[in-house]
Amino acid sequence: MTIAFLDHHLDNWHAKVFLGLLRERGHDVVAYESDPKEGDWCADHNVTRVGSPDEALEIADAVMVLAPDNIDAHLDLTFAVLAAGKPVWVDKQLAPTLDHSLRIVRMAEYHGTPLTCASSLSHAAELEEALEAINGRVEEGVFSGYGEWHRYGVHTIAMALRAIPSRVETIDCRFTPHVKQVELGFEDGRCAFLTVVAGKNSSAAFPWRFALRSGEEYVHGTVTRFDEFYERECEAILRAFETRETMRHDEMLDTVRILENVAAVSS
Repeated sequence: MTIAFLDHHLDNWHAKVFLGLLRERGHDVVAYESDPKEGDWCADHNVTRVGSPDEALEIADAVMVLAPDNIDAHLDLTFAVLAAGKPVWVDKQLAPTLDHSLRIVRMAEYHGTPLTCASSLSHAAELEEALEAINGRVEEGVFSGYGEWHRYGVHTIAMALRAIPSRVETIDCRFTPHVKQVELGFEDGRCAFLTVVAGKNSSAAFPWRFALRSGEEYVHGTVTRFDEFYERECEAILRAFETRETMRHDEMLDTVRILENVAAVSS
């Protein structure tokens, strides 16, 4: 399979990691970047550079929209390829706003284009093992993570929505300049509690952790096997491309709705 990377600039960690994982699995990559940095990432990594998304579509079987540090570029990058009907995966979140995210979803629906979107934390090995150990319904969950909300909140949200795959009905937030505490109420009555902390040593104080209650006990863990969640995400992306799977749109939209809602009330 040939996969097109569409990016704001390719000189980022996700492009490097996914390139290596895809090549290990026997896939080819072509790449387009709208705002390249100095140097030539494609030449340095022996990747075919294309001059436009249209040129990428002529070669590729599926598309990965990266731009993990430039989410505001997602709308233009996805709109450039969705009409072709080839499977599209979007990194982290669809767009910075619910309005832009809805436009992406509606365009994918109109053209019958398979669309998926995820943070790598939704594929954390430790979380998957905990869900397998429970082998049943998670009654509620408590999740923590670190970093600035607008850049890293998506990862803690991803763990919560993976553990409790139900539509989010209510979003409540308490906050300080450094701490966001979010309560999610799901339409089936369950709840998730998220804490995301920014600060110089926040990754040590508040690593990505989860505690899932089933009955009267909690299954809990800390995400430490970072290489594995990228590997698992890559496998999930390839499965979706091969099967033309479309992710639940409400899950993709709920992610953006939570991010946007908390940012609005805490700004």
